[in-house]
Amino acid sequence: MTVTPHHRLLAAARRGDTVGVRAALADGARTETRDEELRSPLLLAVLGDHVETARALVAAGADVDARDARHDSPWLATGATGSVAMLRVLLAADPAPDFRLTDRFGATGLISAAERGHVPYVRAVLRDTPVDRHHRPPHRRTAHPPGRQPGRRPPAPPKRAPPRRPAPAPPPRAAPPPAGGKPGPRGPRPTPGGPPGGALAAGADPALADAHGTTALEHAERRGHTALAALLRRTPAAPAMPA
Repeated sequence: MTVTPHHRLLAAARRGDTVGVRAALADGARTETRDEELRSPLLLAVLGDHVETARALVAAGADVDARDARHDSPWLATGATGSVAMLRVLLAADPAPDFRLTDRFGATGLISAAERGHVPYVRAVLRDTPVDRHHRPPHRRTAHPPGRQPGRRPPAPPKRAPPRRPAPAPPPRAAPPPAGGKPGPRGPRPTPGGPPGGALAAGADPALADAHGTTALEHAERRGHTALAALLRRTPAAPAMPA
C-alpha cells in the first residue's frame, strides 16, 4: 500500500506529531482528509488532546466543525475531553466554531462537559462563548420513561456504599449580634463547587432533560451523587423559553 501525504497527515495527527503534520501539509495533504470513520486530522488531534498539533492544523485552515461518521466534530469533542487549552485553540479558528451544533444525542459540548464533571471547561464555556445555556435537546419527552425505551436495557442500579454511622449533629449556631455589634466568626458558606454550581450560578436550567427525557437531577440520583442531587433540588427551574 502506497503511503500518501494524506495517510501521513492522519497518522501524525493521531499521535500528536506536530512536525510530521507540518511536513505532510507541505507535501500536499489536505486538512480535511478523512480516515475510515470520517474523522478529520483535527478531530484526531482533539481526541488525543494534542494541543500544539491542533494549533498547527487550525493555522492551516482546518474546519473545527467537520463531522465524522458518529456526528462528532472537533468542537463537540472538547466537551467530552474537557480540555480548556484545546478549547482556546479552537476558539481562535476562523471561522469560529458553531456553538449551536449538537451531537447524535442532541447534546451540546456544554452538556457533555457537565455530564462528565469537567469543571474548568464548563466555567470557560459559560464565560467566554455565547453558547446557549438553555438548549433543549430534541425529543426530550418520550412515550416511555427513562431507561424503559424500546431496544434499550434499563440502567444498572448504582452501587451502594456500606451504611455509615450518622455524623453527630453540629452545635447550634449563635444568635445574630445586635445592630452595631461585631459579626460572628462564621460567614455564609459558599455554594458547593462542581460544574452544576458553576452552570447554575450562571443561569442554567436544572430541569433540562436529555434526548431520553432524563434530567440532571435524575442522573445524579441514579449514580448516587447525593450532594449533587441536593444542590439540584434546591435550585428552581428557569422560566420557560419562548417558542
